[in-house]
Amino acid sequence: MWLWKLSDLAIIGVSALISILLLTQLRLFPPIVATAVYAFLTIQFDGASVKDFLRHAINYFVAKPQFYAWEVSDCEPKAEKKKTHHARYPQAR
Repeated sequence: MWLWKLSDLAIIGVSALISILLLTQLRLFPPIVATAVYAFLTIQFDGASVKDFLRHAINYFVAKPQFYAWEVSDCEPKAEKKKTHHARYPQAR
């Protein structure tokens, strides 16, 4: 229903007020750009936001390294198992 959570909306509102004040008084653009970027990253769609996706992606690829283990095997192929036939269904000849 809403594009943002209530907590995100409060953060965006307060930072927008401070950013507008800094823009009009000191001609500083970075705070308003940071506010716009945060507003974009926190838009909710189907219960997930871009910020959540980026956080999970960073955790998966950077913060928690994956562990892979390979086994070294012989170059020779394994012998095939003999086929066993069920006693109830004899093999046709």
